[in-house]
Amino acid sequence: MFLACFKHFDRAFDLVTGVAFCAVMLVLAMIDLEHYLLPDVVTLPGIVLGLVLQPWLSWSTFREAALGAAIGAGCLYAVTWVYYRWRKVHGLGLGDVKMLAMVGAFLGWKGVIATLFIGSLSGSAAGVGMMLRGRMHLQSKLPFGVFLAVGALVPLFFGRELVDAYLSGTAVVL
Repeated sequence: MFLACFKHFDRAFDLVTGVAFCAVMLVLAMIDLEHYLLPDVVTLPGIVLGLVLQPWLSWSTFREAALGAAIGAGCLYAVTWVYYRWRKVHGLGLGDVKMLAMVGAFLGWKGVIATLFIGSLSGSAAGVGMMLRGRMHLQSKLPFGVFLAVGALVPLFFGRELVDAYLSGTAVVL
């Protein structure tokens, strides 16, 4: 990840921010994998930092980042709320909500949508694969923060290219 940052970012501030963002994604993914927890001590300051750094970043604006944080938190909170009302059990923790808000604060609303899509797709694929192997069942926990972290790296490194390809109609459909 860090080598990819050095190869990808031309501006020093973008490079340092990209490396820090990758480090935080790695830390959150490993904590979630081990403890099924995304600590507020990392996610909440991350939201603030992502918003504060926006004037100096080339990949997003403050408005896009604020909207990204709101969409990230709002989407996952809505899913959590609906699932709890339906099943009377918690399906996602609020740490996932705060983590996606932090991703939005750094990557903007387009980045948060891509992260949510890629994270959900990869998490679903991993869950189904583990169920087919008999290692999980429908009630098993899956550390969604791991998949959000992986999903956040795609728009960090390829966000502009993906959006440009989509808008020009040259995006590859899987």
